[in-house]
Amino acid sequence: MKAHLVCASLCAGLTTLLFAADPAPAPQPAPVAASIATPVATPVATPVATPVATPVATPVATPVATPVATPAATPVAVPVAPAPAVVAAFPDLVAAAAPATPLLQTLADGSAAAVAAQAAYAATVKLPIDARTKNSGIAVRLIPPGTFKMGSPETEPFHKDAEVLHNVTLTRPFYISATEVTEGEWKRVMGKTHGDVGVNEQLPVEKVTYQDCIDFLKKLCALEGVPEETYTLPTEAQWEYACRAGTLGPYYFGATLEPTQAVFGKKNEGESGRVPVRTFAPNAFGLFETHGNVAEWCKDWWEQAYQRVPMTDPVGAPPGEFKIVRGGAWDKAMTDCRSATRGNLPPSYAWETVGFRIVRTLPLRAE
Repeated sequence: MKAHLVCASLCAGLTTLLFAADPAPAPQPAPVAASIATPVATPVATPVATPVATPVATPVATPVATPVATPAATPVAVPVAPAPAVVAAFPDLVAAAAPATPLLQTLADGSAAAVAAQAAYAATVKLPIDARTKNSGIAVRLIPPGTFKMGSPETEPFHKDAEVLHNVTLTRPFYISATEVTEGEWKRVMGKTHGDVGVNEQLPVEKVTYQDCIDFLKKLCALEGVPEETYTLPTEAQWEYACRAGTLGPYYFGATLEPTQAVFGKKNEGESGRVPVRTFAPNAFGLFETHGNVAEWCKDWWEQAYQRVPMTDPVGAPPGEFKIVRGGAWDKAMTDCRSATRGNLPPSYAWETVGFRIVRTLPLRAE
């Protein structure tokens, strides 16, 4: 009996001890601590890192780099592109895109040498071969100085006494209009049409007197902001030199002229037979329709004998009765459209088949 009491007493004591030791779990703050650590660490780290790093880096880098680089490059490049050399030397001219190279296989002997000489001279003086007047937009071509044979040999078919063959030297380069002055160019310079209302503006002007041409040139100089006589008619020597473009024969195409190369030989029945400029192939210097279409006034007074005209930079005879016209016309025979053919008219005549080109003679090249 005593043994049972002892055993019961021991069991009760052990139970008390066991349950007295259990309070250790009471500080079950451990699970509480774990549940707090997790939500705090995760949301704080993630939102702070992501929103701060991403939005700040992207907007700052993109807007600053892109807009600054693009506008700075574009406006600087565009205005500088047009002919820096010609603008600096002659502010009334700007460079123009060159047309296709002349088809040398269709042109007479000497044309290839003329193309090469023109290109070499342009590179030397740093001027564009092709330019245009800045405000009126008239296309002009650079012609290098040089020596050529003016007139025609006595053996040339339809040679005339007035075409005595002789050497002429032109010491100064010049720009000459690539085409005869057109109705559109006349309107831009003079402020009104010359031909009928609605006329094709690519047709060359016609029915102009010598004085009409001078009036046009004065207006052109004023429009381009240069002194009077900066633009003139070509001298007869300048005209023939530019027309020949290195050739020695009757035409810059060769010994003959075909209807596919120029307009000539039409009947004059009261309606103009002129055609738009640039209808036919140009010569080696890039000039169009120097054979046929409309005849062209020159600066010189008529003189029968070439021998009495200086052979270096000739300017023609003293004032007289007639002015020179060159190139033939749409109503003239083929033989009257030769490079050497000379014509003359009283300066007061507004002949229905006569127009003109312009020239800007340049100063001698600075060494």
